[in-house]
Amino acid sequence: MDSVLHVLKECSLLAWEKGKPSLEVAFSSPTMLAPLSGRMRMQDGKRTVWLGPEQIVLLRPGHSVTICADKNESPPVCRLSFESYRLAEHDDEQLVYRNDRSCLPASGWVTNRLPYRANVLLNELSHACQQASAHGQTAEQKQHQRLFKEMMELALQYEITPELDWEPSIQKAVTYIEENYRSPITRPELARLAGFHTSYFSTLFAKKLGWGYSEYLNRVRIDRAKEHLLTSAMTVNGAYDDEQLANLKADLVLAPTYFYYTPGRMKRLQNIAPVLALEWDKLDPLAELRLVGKLIGREREAERWIERYQAQVETARKQLQKLIDRGDTAAVYELRHDGVFIWNKTARGAYNLYDALGFRPPESVHRDVLVPGRHLWIAADRLPEYAADHMFVIDARDDHGAGVHGLSLPAFEKAPGQVYALELNEFWSSDGLALERQLHIQTNCLLRGGAE
Repeated sequence: MDSVLHVLKECSLLAWEKGKPSLEVAFSSPTMLAPLSGRMRMQDGKRTVWLGPEQIVLLRPGHSVTICADKNESPPVCRLSFESYRLAEHDDEQLVYRNDRSCLPASGWVTNRLPYRANVLLNELSHACQQASAHGQTAEQKQHQRLFKEMMELALQYEITPELDWEPSIQKAVTYIEENYRSPITRPELARLAGFHTSYFSTLFAKKLGWGYSEYLNRVRIDRAKEHLLTSAMTVNGAYDDEQLANLKADLVLAPTYFYYTPGRMKRLQNIAPVLALEWDKLDPLAELRLVGKLIGREREAERWIERYQAQVETARKQLQKLIDRGDTAAVYELRHDGVFIWNKTARGAYNLYDALGFRPPESVHRDVLVPGRHLWIAADRLPEYAADHMFVIDARDDHGAGVHGLSLPAFEKAPGQVYALELNEFWSSDGLALERQLHIQTNCLLRGGAE
């Protein structure tokens, strides 16, 4: 049985008034707001927060905010009003739930970037609720509750990051630690900086980051020291299983800094080997390789690999010069059961297309994916808006069907450009060695496509 229930009361889209780029919203029950596309700016008189289609904000009753559109466009914003209940009594004959909002975050809580599945659920909920009857506990309403339950589980399991925290005091404390970790830092000193009593500050800090103050400070100091002093060899494993990684007897584990916000995962890794946390998804693959080479004392080997890779890129560019010169566009897509992902240049071999070979993205991909620097999920029927002359498609479904180049999705079968099917296991990573292998695969696809 569930000890806590979140029951959906109303799902609707915010109604923008024609010609007005903002609207005031007040709440009589706990409510989540989520832009389904585009961006919106939210103000509550104290702070301004920007939200994109992969984020959700929770607001409690009595809290009112002003929602403003970005660039005079009024994005569709899903409004989910609900109530929370906790199991109070139970026996063989009955379960008794009572209203209890203590399990909810503070008003103004904003999620970090959520998985694409959350956006899918929001779109499904918004569409289904507009079509459903408002009377009785129909089968449709039960379906709405199921979708809402899954969406809440996704949203609430993601810790907010300091830069999105509604309470700026924690951001101030984290920034101070990052800038002054070499100097003595005391808990009372940080508490005064944040404007809180020491004990309350400790509780709030741990709640927001998932790490105690001392743990977080020590981790920052250790990671910065490793970055400068590390000279030993290492073993790296990307998508890992705890037992498999332990069997490798790794000297060091590289982990992304966002693992700090899921501390259980980081602490499991620390039981396997020393962990070095690096900013992930920020550097291009070559800069990242140079950094790792410097950390482990293999700078010459890293540069030799980069020289080899760049020579292969130059050869490929000469082979593909006709396609590049005529301005052909290219993009990387991932086919899933509930839609299509479009990848930015940090994943799935897209770096090869744009930065290495010099292919242009479609204007829509440039605008919505590369400029904001984020991957984009779209419904399958929107694919024509993002079609390219050369479409590299990774089939990430469990059951691959037969169709154009092995793809069964009608949207790709009707795509105006060349469609190339790629294997997920060959394009899972974007490290140096993977990038080199992917370059050969993509070049062969483009040579074949250009000849057809």
